[in-house]
Amino acid sequence: MWNPSTGFFRNIPCPNFQIGMINWTDEEDEIGVYYGFGQVSASDDYKLVVIPNLGVFMEVQVFSVKANCWKVVKAPYLTPYHPWSEELGTYSNGAIHWVSNREPGIFEPPVYAFDLANEEFREMPLPDAKKYTVFWVMKEYGLPESWVKLFGFNIHDLPDVFNSFFSRLFWDPIFIAEDGTVVIKLRTQRELIWIKCRKEEKPFCTDRYRLEEVPEHQYAFYAIWYDETLVSIPE
Repeated sequence: MWNPSTGFFRNIPCPNFQIGMINWTDEEDEIGVYYGFGQVSASDDYKLVVIPNLGVFMEVQVFSVKANCWKVVKAPYLTPYHPWSEELGTYSNGAIHWVSNREPGIFEPPVYAFDLANEEFREMPLPDAKKYTVFWVMKEYGLPESWVKLFGFNIHDLPDVFNSFFSRLFWDPIFIAEDGTVVIKLRTQRELIWIKCRKEEKPFCTDRYRLEEVPEHQYAFYAIWYDETLVSIPE
């Protein structure tokens, strides 16, 4: 665990990725691991959640900073085979959230929320969005009726940015500002794109940053927004 604002870091013990008679090893290339980190305000604790996906099994392992130990949490059946859009869950309102990858129109694609205090899953349905390029905000957490559409745009309005078929498929919003600025990660191009969106106007690109590639090197491209803090996690 690392705070980039202060340089503070703390090593924690590795969990024991074992489900039944199946052990997790570095040689397994089909295993996905979902994870998230957040604070439990009521108990002044921080928890790291790790969910290894072994294809037919999924279990939740939780590390408590206060107790300095891991434990396995029983959870309801979760559909395997990479059901969520991102490995890293989003922390908000005391829970870590993952968005389902299920096909809209066939199944209602909910948000799965893991409550850090109760260590339980719950489902939070998404709004009735007809397009993937529509941005919504939940005004009151946990209330489905409070979803409000912020703005929307057509990716075809940005031909210089989404210049390939794969770019139009593999992109993720990283940050949305109140002024309509959206930071988007393009997975295939390894780029971060700043787009300005205003109501009743076409969006336009304001900035873009591309990860410099080094020959004969392989690497992953991740990006996340964080709020600066001077808080350090106690030993």
